[in-house]
Amino acid sequence: MNTFMKNSAAVMALVLGANAAAAEGELVLYHWFEYIPQELLEKFTAETGITVTMDTFDSNESMLASLKAGGIRTYDVSVPGDYMVSIMAGEGMLDTIADGELKNKGNIAPEWSDPTFDPGRKHSIPYQWGSTSFAVNRDVYSPATSKPRTSCSIRPPSCRAVSTC
Repeated sequence: MNTFMKNSAAVMALVLGANAAAAEGELVLYHWFEYIPQELLEKFTAETGITVTMDTFDSNESMLASLKAGGIRTYDVSVPGDYMVSIMAGEGMLDTIADGELKNKGNIAPEWSDPTFDPGRKHSIPYQWGSTSFAVNRDVYSPATSKPRTSCSIRPPSCRAVSTC
């Protein structure tokens, strides 16, 4: 089974037609699984009086399928990965951020202000950035003496017993 690799950049996108976007005291969020702990949502509610409901997804594709199946009118904010912003914008699923609508938009660093997936930041704002990496313990693995052919062959023996390749 292929492992889903998270995007190098995640962005927040405003979902077109969100029915509670202007509702006072409530925010409905659609976010990646395990990115925001429940305790933080509870703290936000305690400090602001705004109730946050969060549904989660595990891939851009599952988020898109859920929104297309009718979920788009459920959420105030959705958090797709970078490439999904251009797909959603192309399908008319994202609202446009008007000039002057976000007071702090000018604080976005220049390197994040005009991404290829959303030229001019018309549909998204930067939220998180990260990368996926792979580390090798050279005390255990040496390219000169070891030549792994699959990911299974580089796992420690204790992990090999758990699953098969």
